[in-house]
Amino acid sequence: MDASINAMMAQHSSKGTLQSGGTLQAAIRIFGVHSSTAVSQTLDEAGKLIDHRGAAWGEAMDAISTAIDDHMSRAPTLLERPLKIAARLQNEGIRRRLEELLSEQGDELRHKVAEFRDGFTAPIPTAWKDRHPTWHTILIGLIGAVLGSLATKGIENTWEHYFGANNAVSAQGVANQPRDLPVKTH
Repeated sequence: MDASINAMMAQHSSKGTLQSGGTLQAAIRIFGVHSSTAVSQTLDEAGKLIDHRGAAWGEAMDAISTAIDDHMSRAPTLLERPLKIAARLQNEGIRRRLEELLSEQGDELRHKVAEFRDGFTAPIPTAWKDRHPTWHTILIGLIGAVLGSLATKGIENTWEHYFGANNAVSAQGVANQPRDLPVKTH
């Protein structure tokens, strides 16, 4: 950032506009571009390192938001040279404009983190089954065994209810039924 600000100040000096409000605005634009790039890189790394949206995700996003707040509070120190030049103007309008521009920069950075936190610009998280394939296989097997056991027990109970021991049809089939059915005669 310092190199960009120095280049801009050299350009403004050569044009004779170094002590103008434009120098301060350009410095804040440079600050915003570098800050935005740093936040984007940090968010990209967080997205790569944290592959789910649980507590670790929230803590990382909170830490990034806190870092942005700290960064924005240090903006006057980071922009010290252009601020000193602009301070020579002693203009209340420039001071207000500086506060507005820095506030806008901070809001943009916070908005970027909020969108990323909510998943609008974050990479798609890795599914639990892909992060824990062994546990996924074990759980699917257990769930299948439990459901199979419940289904078998349910079929046995249903069979017993409808075709129980007191009923004419049993599990052995109709072959064991008594053959003393009345014969119809005309």
